[in-house]
Amino acid sequence: MKFGHYTSACHFSPVDHAAIARACGCNGVRIETAGELSLALKKAIHSNGPWLMDIITDPAAYPPISLYDPPAAVR
Repeated sequence: MKFGHYTSACHFSPVDHAAIARACGCNGVRIETAGELSLALKKAIHSNGPWLMDIITDPAAYPPISLYDPPAAVR
Protein backbone atom coordinates (compact mmCIF):
# COMPACT_ATOMS: atom_id res chain seq x y z
CA MET A 1 0.00 0.00 0.00
CA LYS A 2 2.89 2.33 0.76
CA PHE A 3 3.98 2.40 -2.87
CA GLY A 4 0.53 2.33 -4.49
CA HIS A 5 0.08 -1.45 -4.64
CA TYR A 6 -1.62 -3.85 -2.28
CA THR A 7 0.08 -7.08 -1.33
CA SER A 8 -1.14 -10.17 0.38
CA ALA A 9 0.73 -12.50 2.68
CA CYS A 10 -1.30 -15.51 1.52
CA HIS A 11 -3.72 -16.53 -1.17
CA PHE A 12 -6.81 -18.60 -0.39
CA SER A 13 -8.40 -21.12 -2.71
CA PRO A 14 -12.10 -20.64 -3.51
CA VAL A 15 -14.41 -22.28 -0.95
CA ASP A 16 -18.13 -22.90 -1.39
CA HIS A 17 -19.30 -21.96 2.10
CA ALA A 18 -22.94 -22.49 1.13
CA ALA A 19 -22.20 -26.14 0.30
CA ILE A 20 -20.51 -26.58 3.69
CA ALA A 21 -23.57 -25.07 5.41
CA ARG A 22 -25.89 -27.45 3.53
CA ALA A 23 -23.68 -30.40 4.47
CA CYS A 24 -24.13 -29.38 8.12
CA GLY A 25 -27.93 -29.32 7.79
CA CYS A 26 -28.36 -25.54 7.36
CA ASN A 27 -29.76 -23.63 4.44
CA GLY A 28 -27.04 -22.18 2.25
CA VAL A 29 -26.96 -20.32 -1.03
CA ARG A 30 -24.07 -19.03 -3.12
CA ILE A 31 -24.75 -15.61 -4.62
CA GLU A 32 -22.61 -14.72 -7.62
CA THR A 33 -24.53 -11.75 -9.07
CA ALA A 34 -26.33 -8.78 -7.52
CA GLY A 35 -29.58 -9.96 -9.14
CA GLU A 36 -29.59 -13.14 -7.04
CA LEU A 37 -29.46 -11.31 -3.71
CA SER A 38 -33.10 -10.16 -3.48
CA LEU A 39 -34.58 -13.63 -4.00
CA ALA A 40 -32.10 -15.19 -1.55
CA LEU A 41 -32.99 -12.63 1.13
CA LYS A 42 -36.71 -13.27 0.64
CA LYS A 43 -36.21 -17.02 0.99
CA ALA A 44 -34.12 -16.57 4.12
CA ILE A 45 -36.58 -14.19 5.77
CA HIS A 46 -39.57 -16.45 5.12
CA SER A 47 -37.97 -19.71 6.19
CA ASN A 48 -37.32 -21.45 9.46
CA GLY A 49 -33.82 -22.20 10.64
CA PRO A 50 -30.40 -20.75 10.02
CA TRP A 51 -29.22 -19.47 6.63
CA LEU A 52 -25.82 -18.80 5.20
CA MET A 53 -25.36 -16.57 2.17
CA ASP A 54 -22.00 -16.97 0.47
CA ILE A 55 -21.83 -13.68 -1.44
CA ILE A 56 -19.07 -13.58 -4.05
CA THR A 57 -17.37 -10.20 -4.42
CA ASP A 58 -14.47 -8.85 -6.45
CA PRO A 59 -11.33 -10.57 -5.13
CA ALA A 60 -9.23 -7.59 -6.20
CA ALA A 61 -11.35 -5.04 -4.31
CA TYR A 62 -9.58 -3.15 -1.55
CA PRO A 63 -10.87 -0.47 0.82
CA PRO A 64 -10.02 3.11 -0.17
CA ILE A 65 -7.46 3.72 2.57
CA SER A 66 -4.06 5.33 2.68
CA LEU A 67 -1.20 5.26 5.16
CA TYR A 68 -0.99 9.04 5.07
CA ASP A 69 -4.59 10.21 4.67
CA PRO A 70 -6.81 9.08 7.59
CA PRO A 71 -10.57 8.84 7.02
CA ALA A 72 -12.59 11.98 7.76
CA ALA A 73 -14.13 10.31 10.84
CA VAL A 74 -10.65 9.98 12.39
CA ARG A 75 -9.50 13.53 11.71
